[in-house]
Amino acid sequence: MPAKIFVKYFVALLFVNLVFIAPAFAQNAVILFNEKFVIGAMEKFTAAESTYFHAPQNDFNFGDFQELRDYDLIDAALAYGEKYGYQFSLSITIRGPGTPPEFQLSAIPHYYGKGGKRSFYLDRSGVIRGADRNGAPATNTDPIIPALPCGEERMIPLMRSLNSAETAFFENNGANVNFGTMTNLSQNVLVDGYLGSGERCGYRFTLIIIAANIATATPASYRVNANPVSYPVNGFRSYYTDQTRVVRGADHGGASATVNDPPIKN
Repeated sequence: MPAKIFVKYFVALLFVNLVFIAPAFAQNAVILFNEKFVIGAMEKFTAAESTYFHAPQNDFNFGDFQELRDYDLIDAALAYGEKYGYQFSLSITIRGPGTPPEFQLSAIPHYYGKGGKRSFYLDRSGVIRGADRNGAPATNTDPIIPALPCGEERMIPLMRSLNSAETAFFENNGANVNFGTMTNLSQNVLVDGYLGSGERCGYRFTLIIIAANIATATPASYRVNANPVSYPVNGFRSYYTDQTRVVRGADHGGASATVNDPPIKN
């Protein structure tokens, strides 16, 4: 085949491939972006339900879309049940004798294969599950979806959220005597299931509870350490906090921070 003809043939073939590949690539990008945003929305939804759940007037129940919207905990689009090319549906179980409060949030693609492929499921555990269900709803038996990546910049808010969780547990569940374990905090919807498992944002969290000693009049206390899972890939600083609610940290080469480290002010 003459060189000029070959070049023309190659260019024509390349053009034809681009005509078919480019739209498919763009569609896949839309799907990936939508699914990422849906996962982010469901993570925020866990926090919204936790806030509503612990408001004194709500009697440790979860809220429906409108109730969460009335508290300004979710935006209007999510309250309407449609966002990021997905349809959201919410089921609430009110607390009663022998019946614990529950919620189940489902998100399915509005147009399967165009705006998204995976369906997602969330309940009071705070752990998101999902799979490609061909547009059908996901369930609590589907694989766990990993939490969205977050770096060292999220560590200080996470440590502070643990302090807030311990304060709430102490006042509402610990009879103003004792603090809670990670499992206690997770079961009482004070932290999400990811943090409750002890690992978040590339950091491993260790929570130690020291019970009150009535004989010595020693009050209960706790301490939290957060160390990078892989130093320095996941982070440089290690973090420490306790019942004083002061967050401390320093670069310890992956080893634990202590009460003697400088406070982190930002």
